[in-house]
Amino acid sequence: MKLSKEKGHYPTFPGSKWATGAYFKERGYTNDKWQELQEDVKNNGMRNGYLMAVAPNSSTAMIAGSTASIDPIFQVFYYEEKKDFKIPVTAPDLTHETYDVYRRSAYIVDQRWSVRQNAARQRHIDQSISFNMYVPNTIRASVLLDLHLQAWQSGLKTSYYVRSTANDVEECEWCHS
Repeated sequence: MKLSKEKGHYPTFPGSKWATGAYFKERGYTNDKWQELQEDVKNNGMRNGYLMAVAPNSSTAMIAGSTASIDPIFQVFYYEEKKDFKIPVTAPDLTHETYDVYRRSAYIVDQRWSVRQNAARQRHIDQSISFNMYVPNTIRASVLLDLHLQAWQSGLKTSYYVRSTANDVEECEWCHS
């Protein structure tokens, strides 16, 4: 909205969900701050029609030395294997003080919680989230189906990869439930 004030709105803003306020109503944005923003958008427009599409970007994260966006950390340390080489990858800013934050790798995190977290994010994202599910290679088809159904029923627009591993997992919270 601030960019629109400065540079003008996107060409099809008039009549859009932003202009009519439907964008806010559909998401249940009803408190005073949201209502104030809705009025500002109505008066000043939006510079961009679409705000974001969240992607995991694990390759970019590896190059940048960061985490893969909204995905849980893959592992504290691993080798990224490409066709002709292996790249050692370590969790960013890993120290003895931060290790406990990173020790819960993607394959240990209960994926039902990941679905819930992504569903909460999806509400605020007008495109979609490339959501990865990290499951043990021994997962039963019925459990995997339940995860997909939970994602769909929770309002996720897409799921991206179902990643499994043959690596030994020391502890897996959701495997025991």
